[in-house]
Amino acid sequence: MFYLAWRPLFYEKDDAKKAELKKPAMEKSEKFLTRLNEKAKENGGKHLVGKSMTWIDILVAYFLELIARNFHQDLLSPYGSVKSILDSVFNEPKIKEWIATRPDTPM
Repeated sequence: MFYLAWRPLFYEKDDAKKAELKKPAMEKSEKFLTRLNEKAKENGGKHLVGKSMTWIDILVAYFLELIARNFHQDLLSPYGSVKSILDSVFNEPKIKEWIATRPDTPM
């Protein structure tokens, strides 16, 4: 699974090793994000499943934002429908409020 490829990067202290670990993580992410983007387009581009936000939208948005924030800011730029889902999740009023007031931590 693609997210497991990113896990070692959270614990690695050596920047050179992080760079090495990032390459296979990016390869796995590109495959996953391409498929996810296609599925999101098929569903109208706002949600992964159905016509309203579900826990899977929130989970995917959280994890992808976590990776982008910590390792690769432009991770989602080629995947417009996935980016739209993240925008939808993070603009939900209660989620937006939590993000604005949550403690600042790497995870």
